[in-house]
Amino acid sequence: MRACIELTFRRKGLLIQLLVFAAILSGCRKEEETNTTLYSPGLIPSNEGMHDFGEIGQMEDMEHAFSLTNVSEQSIRVTGVDASCRCMWNEKNEETLAGTLIAPQEKIGIPIKMNTSTRQDDISGKVLITYRRILENEEEGPPENLVLNIKAYVIPDYRITPAVVDFGTIDGLTHGEVRRVITIAPETVESVAIHNATASREAVSVEILCETSVDRTAPCEIEVVLDVSSYQESVTLQGAIHIDVDSEPMPRALIPFRAEYIAPLEYQPDSIVIGSDIKGDVSKEITIISSCPSQIIAIHGERELGVVAEYSDENREKNHTIQLTIPPCSDEAIDEVLELEIMLFPVVGEEQLRTLSVPVYRFL
Repeated sequence: MRACIELTFRRKGLLIQLLVFAAILSGCRKEEETNTTLYSPGLIPSNEGMHDFGEIGQMEDMEHAFSLTNVSEQSIRVTGVDASCRCMWNEKNEETLAGTLIAPQEKIGIPIKMNTSTRQDDISGKVLITYRRILENEEEGPPENLVLNIKAYVIPDYRITPAVVDFGTIDGLTHGEVRRVITIAPETVESVAIHNATASREAVSVEILCETSVDRTAPCEIEVVLDVSSYQESVTLQGAIHIDVDSEPMPRALIPFRAEYIAPLEYQPDSIVIGSDIKGDVSKEITIISSCPSQIIAIHGERELGVVAEYSDENREKNHTIQLTIPPCSDEAIDEVLELEIMLFPVVGEEQLRTLSVPVYRFL
């Protein structure tokens, strides 16, 4: 009798295990079917999503029509179209394409245009197509992406070297000016004449080192000088050099420039502002941080403001603190500048005297 009971329990246990295994297997098959639905191909582009325009000139428009085919069993809704740069666009803009419904096996066309602008050598771009599948319950599936790629090789009338003027990282302790040279040489034309060259920032000066407005078959050099002596704070500099030439497709060239300036002195705050709601004497603090040992030599303008400044003018440190006591306004608001003379003592090189200008404002 006992043996029968044990056998019955074993059979029931085996049956339960078989049922659990069958449920797991069924769930795996459903998950596999779901994954197959979601991750099977959706939109397939023509030419594997790549088009090469080959060699082309500057300031020219290029156009290519990609076709997208819905190879899935569900309808697909386009939800977004984004280009990687402003030099690219499509005839059907994003607002028109967004919401477009593509039936199974249906094909649509997307004309993509690109302008070579002032680029030289390689140019490329991408168009990102975002879409969702319409599932059986009329709900939309997760977002999926498709990338279209286009490229070309731009042959310029004249070649500019370098294409970007990089002044690099400038240590304000060791550099006041940084110089670079741009070379312009005819490429597909016999000669080129340079008329003028300017910079988008006052700190950058440009000088043409060859005769202007004269056709030249030989390369011409242009010197670009960045003067960082007027900068009090660390800053990232960006801008462009504008060069006017006699080229019909590209009469003006734009050469970007960039620099990272590291100031030897930093101070906080960059200005002192006291509102009209604050009465009586006001205490403020200026913190100075230097990249090498430094010493406060003098503060100018405090007498005119009636400001009392407390600081140590004997210590050579990298950090200094100036305590200011600013009196209330009498008849006029305060709009002045405190000038802080700081002597720098670099490890290598001579001592350097720098002046920091700190604006002070106090309203009536």
